[in-house]
Amino acid sequence: MDGAGRPSLYKPEFAEQAYGLCLAGATNQELADGFDVGRSTIDNWLRRYPEFAQAVRSGRSLADGKVARGLYARAIGYNYEATRVLLHRGEPVTVRHMVHRPPDVRACIFWLRNRRPQQWARAPGRRATKDRTCKRGKRRSNGQPVPLWSPFQGRRAMSAPQTASFRTKRS
Repeated sequence: MDGAGRPSLYKPEFAEQAYGLCLAGATNQELADGFDVGRSTIDNWLRRYPEFAQAVRSGRSLADGKVARGLYARAIGYNYEATRVLLHRGEPVTVRHMVHRPPDVRACIFWLRNRRPQQWARAPGRRATKDRTCKRGKRRSNGQPVPLWSPFQGRRAMSAPQTASFRTKRS
């Protein structure tokens, strides 16, 4: 029963628009908002219209590549040419100069932990997992493991005058 049901809102020019949106980093929800349809409609268009799916994949691939190149450049450091306008004897003078951005250690760590997790995980020879719940080998006096993070970690206890401000006033 092909053709049964509501006609599709899809138009062939949507593929080019989706490419541009994905090049800017759009998610499926943002595509849906941009085309004024539901997210499930975008999912259906991705399955039903190959040109739309290809445009989305291409746009996202290029955007991801630009981010990866930027992260890599930040991890290893880079130089760029900048211009500066200065006043010399009352006259504006444009001066071009090279600016050096040194390597960013956090970008290096992020890059290496994602590209080579076996070598650069937090524990050598072990892949980092999300199920770590306690500090390695640390135990409380009652034998319970010490959590990695506590909601009260780093917070000061509230004093009596501070807690009083949260009470509702009675008439």
